[in-house]
Amino acid sequence: MKCLMFVMSMAGVLGLSAGENLVSNGGFEEDAKNWSYEEYKGLPLPGRIETDQPAEGVKYFVFTEPGNMQKRFIRTNAFQVQPGKDYVMTFQLAGENIPENSIEVQLLQYEPAVDKKSKVIGWVSAGRPGVSDFLAGKAAGTFAWKEYSYTIPASAIDPKTDRIALYFQNKNPGLGELKIDAVSFAVKD
Repeated sequence: MKCLMFVMSMAGVLGLSAGENLVSNGGFEEDAKNWSYEEYKGLPLPGRIETDQPAEGVKYFVFTEPGNMQKRFIRTNAFQVQPGKDYVMTFQLAGENIPENSIEVQLLQYEPAVDKKSKVIGWVSAGRPGVSDFLAGKAAGTFAWKEYSYTIPASAIDPKTDRIALYFQNKNPGLGELKIDAVSFAVKD
């Protein structure tokens, strides 16, 4: 009985409040801390941190890797989500010479960890059957900072999901520069 009461009280403690950003370091103010980028393969950060004219705060990430034409990603560390909640994902992007259909933004779902291993459930649907890219070609060419905002309904998230990671993928990191800032994922008000 005591164990059940402890679990119930912890559920209240872990509750997510509307508007609270679940992405740790979404503005890159702590450089690439709490972001992953295939370092487990020995690959370097696919870009750099800059401070010249950020969308918000002091720093932002520039996704570019001159000479590399192989797909790369940078993603948030997985963050906790609750079943049955609607979420809002926002971020700001700016670009220089980004090829058409090079940039994808996706959400990967994970089941609760068992023996410190998490099972991947799959990508969250972007509102169109079989499509997981939220940008769908909207970030191309040269453009100033622009905010992108997407509502993620509870019905789009698998009920077994307890964590999500937000991916920025670049199919052609050797061409152009994608600037990323102000990344947020929060419970919808």
